[in-house]
Amino acid sequence: MTSEFLKELESTLHKMDEVRLREFTMKLLEMIPEEMQEEVRNISSQNHEYSEEDRFGSKNDGIPRHEDASDSKDLHRQKYWVLKEYFGYDSFREGQEVVIDAILDHQDALAVLPTGYGKSICYQVASLLLGGVTLVVSPLIALMNEQVGSLVQTGVRAAYINSSLTPGKIRTVLKRIAEGWYDIVYLSPERLSDPVFVEFAQTLKINLIAIDEAHCISRWGHDFRPSYLQIIEFIEALENRPVVAGFTATATARVQQDICDNLRLKDPVRVTESYDRPNLYFDVKHL
Repeated sequence: MTSEFLKELESTLHKMDEVRLREFTMKLLEMIPEEMQEEVRNISSQNHEYSEEDRFGSKNDGIPRHEDASDSKDLHRQKYWVLKEYFGYDSFREGQEVVIDAILDHQDALAVLPTGYGKSICYQVASLLLGGVTLVVSPLIALMNEQVGSLVQTGVRAAYINSSLTPGKIRTVLKRIAEGWYDIVYLSPERLSDPVFVEFAQTLKINLIAIDEAHCISRWGHDFRPSYLQIIEFIEALENRPVVAGFTATATARVQQDICDNLRLKDPVRVTESYDRPNLYFDVKHL
C-alpha cells in the first residue's frame, strides 16, 4: 500500500462513527490481500477509542460471560441490559425470557413463536452472554444476510457462510471464526454435513446451536428438508455437546415431537405462544 493511500484511508476512517467504521473496515478487509490486512486493522483501531482486541468496536466487553460469572444470576440480570443496549427493547415478550433462561442454564429448548414475535431475539441475547460462538442453522440465504446485516448495525459480531460467498470469502470467515471474531455465525444445514467444516467445528468452543425453521426437520411439516435430518450427526460429532434449541413459527403437536426426537433434545424447555394478536381481528358484516 502506498503512503498516500494510507493517509487518505486514515482521514476517511476518522470521519466515521463506530458502526460505519466497523462495517467499512470489515468489507475492506474482504477485498484486500491478507498481507495488507494488518495495516488496515491498525489504522482502524487507532481511529476510535477501542483497540484491535475489541474486534472493531464490539460492545461485548461489558458483558460478563458464563464462564466468568461468579453467580449464574448475573447472567439473568445482564439479559435485560443486552436486550436494551443491542436491540432497543425495554422488556421481553411472553415466552422469550423463558427460552433465554433455559439456554443460559444450559438446557435444550423448543420455541414455537408466531412470525414477527421475535424468535431470533432468544438465541441472539443468549449468545452474547454465553461466550464462545453460536451457530444458527437457517435454510434461507436472504434471511441470513438480512439478520447478519441488522446485527452488525447494532454492534453484534456476526457473520454468515452460504453459497452467496466466494470460496475465498468463506476461507476468510472461517479464519476469523477460529480467531474469535464472531459471537454468532449463520449457516445452511448443508454446511453441517461438509466433513471439512465438521472437522473445523470440532476445534471451536460452540456454546449454542440454534435451529431456525426447525419444522423443516419433520416429514409431517409443510416444508420438510432432508438436510435437516443430518444436523444431529453434526451435533453428535462434537466432543462437547452444546445447548441445542429449535425455533419455528408453525408446528403441530406431532411436528413438535418430531423436532424433539430428530434433534434428540435433552429434556427441553418447550414454549408455545398463541397466534392471537389483540390488535388484529376479522369483522364480517352483512351488506
